[in-house]
Amino acid sequence: MPAPDRPNADQRAAFARDGYLVVPGVVERNAIEAALQVANHWLDDGFDSAQRDTYHAQSFAPEHIADPEIIGLLTQTDGLEIAESLVGQSLITPARAQITLRFPVARGQQPNALGPHLDGIPTPLNRVPTDGQIHNFTILAGVFLSDCPAGDHGNFTVWPGTHLETARWLRTHGTRVSDPGAFLAAIRDLAHETSQPTPLEVHAGDLVLAHSLLLHSSGRHHGPNIRYTVFYRLQTHRHAEVARASLTEPWLDWPTFNGPSVA
Repeated sequence: MPAPDRPNADQRAAFARDGYLVVPGVVERNAIEAALQVANHWLDDGFDSAQRDTYHAQSFAPEHIADPEIIGLLTQTDGLEIAESLVGQSLITPARAQITLRFPVARGQQPNALGPHLDGIPTPLNRVPTDGQIHNFTILAGVFLSDCPAGDHGNFTVWPGTHLETARWLRTHGTRVSDPGAFLAAIRDLAHETSQPTPLEVHAGDLVLAHSLLLHSSGRHHGPNIRYTVFYRLQTHRHAEVARASLTEPWLDWPTFNGPSVA
């Protein structure tokens, strides 16, 4: 198998500036269909309507987040190697994923968009420890299993440049989170003050890579189809040693980007 295409200089510069990268066509159709079969069978056989909010906060099809059809979307394709090339060092092979489904609203209803947020902050349902820490990682990887055209189709939405703005904010205000609700409100204000939301137009098989400090959300969904995505929160082998410091020095865990961080 030929080596995967590495992010080029222009893509790296864009990632440094914006905090995200879309890599088209990383996953082939047969792998997409195998993962969709897992998710769609679970919708028929395993979905518990009483757990709907928990699925949104944690993962749909939670019994299958370590299935080979799900993990292999990243590890049995070029996806993990592309992420490692962008970071500049090897990443721990993920043992589980997050399966996210976004559903259309009924005709005539106004859907709510999730506000910009930072991963690793506890909420009542997401099972992140309430210990005052931000449970961060190195890079977010998302494999899309369905097309997500322009417009309100539940698009994965990013606020470009906010990985740097978030680091600046944390340098000023500290990295302890004593009140998660107040912290998330402040982060939303930061996103709106420093950037504009960018809904990503992607196709089935595309890979999205995002810095862990990039503020992001799921957009409104007026479209006709379920949006299927599998996310992986990846860490370098040394991340545990630099986790807290990397909240204020966003390139500390990224040998590829050795320039000034947020100064």
